[in-house]
Amino acid sequence: MKIKRNRAAYWIALLTIGCLLVPSGITSGNEDTSSDPSLRTSVTNATYASKPYDVTVTDSAYPHISMGFGKSAVIDDNESLWVWGGLNTEVSYASSSQPELIPLSGVVDAHVGSYNMALLKDGTVWTWSGSHVATGAGQLVDTNDLTALSSLQNIVQIAGGASHQLALQDNGTVWAWGSNAFGQLGYEGTAHSSVPVQVAGLSDIVAVSATGYHSLALTADGHVWAWGANDFGQAGNGTAVHSPTPVLVEGLQQVQAVSAGFYHSIALLQDGTLMAWGQNNYGELGSGMADSYSDKPVAVSLLNDVKSVSAGMYYNLALKSDGSVWAWGANQYGQSGTGIPQHQSVPVQVPGLTATSIDAGFYTSGAIGTDGQYYAWGSNAFGQLGHAGAANAFTPQPLTSINQQ
Repeated sequence: MKIKRNRAAYWIALLTIGCLLVPSGITSGNEDTSSDPSLRTSVTNATYASKPYDVTVTDSAYPHISMGFGKSAVIDDNESLWVWGGLNTEVSYASSSQPELIPLSGVVDAHVGSYNMALLKDGTVWTWSGSHVATGAGQLVDTNDLTALSSLQNIVQIAGGASHQLALQDNGTVWAWGSNAFGQLGYEGTAHSSVPVQVAGLSDIVAVSATGYHSLALTADGHVWAWGANDFGQAGNGTAVHSPTPVLVEGLQQVQAVSAGFYHSIALLQDGTLMAWGQNNYGELGSGMADSYSDKPVAVSLLNDVKSVSAGMYYNLALKSDGSVWAWGANQYGQSGTGIPQHQSVPVQVPGLTATSIDAGFYTSGAIGTDGQYYAWGSNAFGQLGHAGAANAFTPQPLTSINQQ
């Protein structure tokens, strides 16, 4: 089961963006703390280039797995989306440990959790039940049916935070909707937006990532922008002040991929090393330092030749070119896969697993093994490991139910 997203080169016209006018569909309000955070933070290698590149979605080249809050998803080689897990009280296509097929075709990317959305290869974005924050279709209510976000076209990547969402258009612009309590939509004030609005000041973007309440964007020339919550320095600009507009992460260049954790951020450099910033209460920066946070990027210890990285809730996964998987940070539910429920302040190898793809979720991790099988470990509170019961897994376990599809 594999998917691919190739990137064909193009020149993006230079954009002059004036003041962002708040469009219709925006409502004032404070943070919706009733919604459960969902994480879609896995970031495959973004192509670093000296000029802008389109991010065209085509046929598959790598397996795809997505671990969200209480839910998991895979996209198979038929570009079909399977989802399982979820709250028992939620009206949803998937609220059990058994995988359910979402009735969409041509799926190339997905985010699952309290907000569910899928990107199709025709560049459209669809949402379905469990959207507790914003449907993007002009209403801040749940939806129990598949809904196309008609205002979004030519989308090449999607990302979801705790209560806001991002979409990257093929012209290098970024669009956001949902809550703006911490400026995560990229404009001043705390007004929510139920429709996508363009993030001002950004162009030539090739990848985006979102989680808790902040957002990251990677430029074609290898720099990183951040905006939204910054109480632990997760914006990486040397302050701990929220930023409602994008700020440049200090000291980073030649970045090829970014991944936003809940209160921390990680960048994969061209040379295969990692830099991290933000919260460090559980060792999620991977530097071995005792400081509770860093408002500027610090080097992650021990790792080189990294192929991809994924930041989750207080922890991270990294995939090296040799297929080995490494983890660090929080591990109370076994999400690091090391077999020992002990937090790690520096990366440790996940034993017995070689992989081609990884994803760190809320407290659950997933991987596609080099054997072509799907694996998951960590919390199983809502059946997200694909088996009945609530027993957690402290080492990678085959997802038998989805492997048999």
